[in-house]
Amino acid sequence: MASRNRKRTADKIRYAVVGLGYISQVAVLPAFAHARENSELTALVSSDPKKLQTLSRKYKVREAVAKPPELVKAAAPGAANNRPCCNSFKIVQGEHMARYGKAAGKSVKSAMHREKKGTLKSGKGGKGGRVKSRKQAIAIGLSEARKKGAKVPSKKR
Repeated sequence: MASRNRKRTADKIRYAVVGLGYISQVAVLPAFAHARENSELTALVSSDPKKLQTLSRKYKVREAVAKPPELVKAAAPGAANNRPCCNSFKIVQGEHMARYGKAAGKSVKSAMHREKKGTLKSGKGGKGGRVKSRKQAIAIGLSEARKKGAKVPSKKR
């Protein structure tokens, strides 16, 4: 019976939640309570010690750390020393998901180039006149990228 339980915990996918803000508390952490068959919440990472203590007790989490590098040291000692090992994983700080795709960047670059040359026109069919503003050139470039289906956030209204 004990070997069955060990095997079951070994087959589970282990997760760590980084950041214990509103969404984590309302949606992410409660979801783990319903997914205990195939997953296990093993660590919480937050800079707020009060939240760490409260939520680690509530969800019975073993590891509660203040900084992601501490989590790496606790989970995979080889990863902390930059030595490859089978259990290592990488936590990248300061990198965020890109808001704009490469195609959007190319579109804006092209619009800026046309603005500098004096060939960028505004309005339908270019009847609005020549674009003189840098901001307007960027807006036109993003609009063109949206029309092509590039990854661009929707307009703010």
